[in-house]
Amino acid sequence: MNISFQFSDKITIDWVSKYLSDLVFPDLSGQKPRINTLFCGVLAVYNRKPIALILANATPADRLFRIHSFYVQPDFREKGIGSHLLERLEKEVKRKGTRKTEVFFRENWKSAKVLNKILRKQGWAKPMPHSIMLRGEISAVWKIIKRHETCNNAASFVPFSHLKKIDIVYIQKRQKNGLWSDPALDPFVLPDSILADCSFLVKRGGEPGAWIVVHQLQKELIEITALFVDSSFRQFGIAYELIRRAFSQLEKSAYSRFVVTSRLDGNAVSRLLVRNLKNEGFKGTVSYYTSKELGSGF
Repeated sequence: MNISFQFSDKITIDWVSKYLSDLVFPDLSGQKPRINTLFCGVLAVYNRKPIALILANATPADRLFRIHSFYVQPDFREKGIGSHLLERLEKEVKRKGTRKTEVFFRENWKSAKVLNKILRKQGWAKPMPHSIMLRGEISAVWKIIKRHETCNNAASFVPFSHLKKIDIVYIQKRQKNGLWSDPALDPFVLPDSILADCSFLVKRGGEPGAWIVVHQLQKELIEITALFVDSSFRQFGIAYELIRRAFSQLEKSAYSRFVVTSRLDGNAVSRLLVRNLKNEGFKGTVSYYTSKELGSGF
């Protein structure tokens, strides 16, 4: 079978969505605001027809590439095409100085077992549970969360609609200096879609130290995108109170459904999700993470 493999490092989500949407999995069209960078990718072509595609881009971490999409058309599977795509991508990004590649995939994907097999064959680390994503009705989760006692301490909970400039600058300065939270928990990403009345900042002694951020995804769907509590705030039950206040506001809003993703590291969100995963109306999915060290690109 005469299959050609073509590499490019100037691929955009718009271009892929327009010309190769049937070769993208999972769907990236809704991720444009968050993945606003060029992709590297390898396209497999047979008889001038695209049949498979892998896409990756550089993460904020230096010399690290993350695979976002990996798909082979059904009629061309089990022919080694997936392995060739991955091998070519690794080779090309290594030339760019990349030292490590990584990928996340969900346990409920039909392709999960095959993907795992390809990755292990190519020398990737054993996939490990990384995070849990929960979808459900806001009213259902509110019935659970409202049972938790309200924390009684000297903390003040400020809606984002009432944030002061001095607090925003303080947080941005600490984030910029790398002295605070993971960049993924930045409270000011995509500010235009933040639900300001449902997102809260916590202050103790006049200084910010915790927040929860809620974004609108669709007309009736929201996503909890960030929950951060500084170590000096964690003994006061603030994480649970942030969750409770956010859902209290959401329950009164026009939004009916939510999605939240949390690392399986024992934090407040993870404990809450895992504990209530089997409740009626909730759909939980575990994501796995694996990576491969490529060594020096030179």
